[in-house]
Amino acid sequence: NIPAYRVDLFDGPARLGSWRVIVGKTKTPTPEFRAEAKGVILNPWWEVPASIVAESVGRMLARTPKTAAAKGYVKQGTRYRQAPGPDNQLGRMKLDFPNAYSIGLHDTPSRQLFEREKRAFSHGCMRVDNPMDFAATLLGPPASRDSLQTFVDTSRETQTIKFAQPIPVIVTYLTAEVGDDGALTVHDDVYRKNPRTAAAFSPGVSDCLD
Repeated sequence: NIPAYRVDLFDGPARLGSWRVIVGKTKTPTPEFRAEAKGVILNPWWEVPASIVAESVGRMLARTPKTAAAKGYVKQGTRYRQAPGPDNQLGRMKLDFPNAYSIGLHDTPSRQLFEREKRAFSHGCMRVDNPMDFAATLLGPPASRDSLQTFVDTSRETQTIKFAQPIPVIVTYLTAEVGDDGALTVHDDVYRKNPRTAAAFSPGVSDCLD
């Protein structure tokens, strides 16, 4: 749920876990869509989008190639990529999550941003907190948070672990939702998509909608 800055895992009506996420900035919003995740990729390569190549990475490779190399950036033909490592913008884990929007759900090296209450900082992708716990929960035994963390701490080899069956992913935008305890929570309308909901729960305004 984008306004909640949160991803939940459900098995039917049962919520198995929740993790904080960072979503797209207002200028580069995360879209609403449905797709299927096929597995987990550890130590992923990052295929740098053309917009970010134009914004910064292309200039870095041209002007300060040693700095770019130290951060893992390479140009292969017309492709700009970043190798696995601590500076990789996907972090150490991403979902194998093909979709029409090229939106990823992945780790991040900028972990300090999860301490913010409002977390709209990305170019559109979703960055997840506690990524190895998230991945291990999706994979189930024998995978564990510790085993996945040990792998990425001791190797930069890219490894894909498939799910037993694809997991449906729904990226939605709900500014009002009912929690497991039955309480209503109203979230900040970060992309200003639901002004009537925000108005209905503003101080001094009736909570009834026409």
